[in-house]
Amino acid sequence: MQHIEQKKRIRSINQTVAIIKEMDPDTAISYSTIRKAIANEMIPCIFVGNRKLIVVEDVMEYFRINC
Repeated sequence: MQHIEQKKRIRSINQTVAIIKEMDPDTAISYSTIRKAIANEMIPCIFVGNRKLIVVEDVMEYFRINC
């Protein structure tokens, strides 16, 4: 059986929040919610200069499991 990896979207925290709000305008997930999850090492991130980039699918999975 061949495993086909899905294309991952790497975005800033603000861009990720915008994607989530587009899917669910009434979401309680905010910039600070994601930032705190990153600080607690619950969501992995990539540092590019001062920016933290995250995989949108990682955020979605984290909140799917922890909500």
